[in-house]
Amino acid sequence: MDRTIRDDSRGLRDIARRARTRAIWTSCGRAERRGAQCAADAPVPGHFGLAVQDYTHAKRLLKAALAGEPAPYGPDALAALAAHCTTQEDNAAKVERRVRKSAAALLLSGRIGQRFAGIVTGAADKGTWVRIAAPMAEGRLILIRGYGGVGVGDRLQVMLVHTEVERGFIDFERVQ
Repeated sequence: MDRTIRDDSRGLRDIARRARTRAIWTSCGRAERRGAQCAADAPVPGHFGLAVQDYTHAKRLLKAALAGEPAPYGPDALAALAAHCTTQEDNAAKVERRVRKSAAALLLSGRIGQRFAGIVTGAADKGTWVRIAAPMAEGRLILIRGYGGVGVGDRLQVMLVHTEVERGFIDFERVQ
C-alpha cells in the first residue's frame, strides 16, 4: 500500500482532533461532578439533587466559546453558583453515603455472629475498617487485645458483632 505524507498528516490531524475532543468532554464531565454547574440566564427546569431552580452544565460555557460568543456568565456569578452547587453536591453525597451504610446495616442485622472473609480498607487513629464482599458492606473492626497490627490490604476473617441501622454502624471482630 502506497501511503503519502499527505495521508499520514491527515490521519494524525484526525487522531489529534479526536484526542482533543475527548479531553475537553472528559474535563467537562469532571468539572460537572465537582460543582462546576451554574445557573443559566434562560429558564431551565430545576434540578432537585442540586436544590437550584435554574441550572446548566459547564457545556454551555464550552458551546459559547466554540461558537465565538461571549460567556453567558460573569466570573463572580459563575464562582458563586459553582460554590453553591458544590455545597449541595457534598450534602447529597453525605445523605447517599448514610443511606448506603444504613441499608447495609439493615441487611446484616439478622446475621450477628456470622463469619465473613474481609479485607482491611482503612487504618487510622480513629479506627480500623474492614470490607466484606458478600454482601458488600464496610464496618469498623473492633480490635481485641492481641489482634492488633493489621494494615490496609490485609485479608482476615471477621465476625459480625453489632449493627445500628439508624446510624449506619456495622461492627466486626477479628476471628482466627
